[in-house]
Amino acid sequence: MSNEQIYRYFLLTFGLFCLIVLILIYFSIISTSQWIGDGEIIGYINSYFTESQKFARQDLIVLLELHSFITPAIHTLVGANKDMLSSFSKLISDTTEIYTYAIIAIEIIKYLLIISEAITPWLFEVLLFTGAIFGVYHSLFNCTGIYMTLCKKFIKAVAIVFFILHILLPYSLYITARFSKNIIEKDRVESRTMLHNLYDQMYYTNDFRDKISLERIVLKLPYKIEVMIKYYTKYVVITGLEFIILPIVLFLVSVGILRLVIKEEYI
Repeated sequence: MSNEQIYRYFLLTFGLFCLIVLILIYFSIISTSQWIGDGEIIGYINSYFTESQKFARQDLIVLLELHSFITPAIHTLVGANKDMLSSFSKLISDTTEIYTYAIIAIEIIKYLLIISEAITPWLFEVLLFTGAIFGVYHSLFNCTGIYMTLCKKFIKAVAIVFFILHILLPYSLYITARFSKNIIEKDRVESRTMLHNLYDQMYYTNDFRDKISLERIVLKLPYKIEVMIKYYTKYVVITGLEFIILPIVLFLVSVGILRLVIKEEYI
């Protein structure tokens, strides 16, 4: 048996396999919902990032309230005290901006997961359908030419998109969520505690309309600014790792591995 015959038998077997699986899915004899576009991994990712978003929104409210307390007080001060309070207000504004970016990043991640869940089952069925047509038709008629070339490229393109959405994206986010939960959870809790303690000190023990309370706040500002700088720096590092650096690095590494498996010209 020649290599060409073996190749044609392989294509026929592959095409018939794709066709059988597609028929079984169509008549609901088998279901891919637990391993295509769904499952425990997607559920874990959604749960983790939903919780992160909830905490980020809570902290954002605290920062906005802190800023609303301080802004009117700035106009009642003069000189170095006014400059110090203005610097503190600016630091809170910067932290608020970082929180806003974090919430937006989480929202983008959640929408990417929604798109992945919606598209991957459909892509899988398209992949089976085109694979069945290509395998059976090409093995029986040994067709060549532009149509077969386009069919091959289409199958490869769909397979790559499916692999990215079903494997690379979810697992990159899953590893990120696991890393964040197990490694930097302690730092996140410490940062949140620091912020809320600062809020309690300024909100419950001071009246910003009272001059004596305002002076007391100004006297403690160097310490509070030091606390905010520590909190701000830690939160920027945590946010950057959790929602930007880790997902992108893991995704690029996965794409790099994919490029080693598939010829470069096909990606």
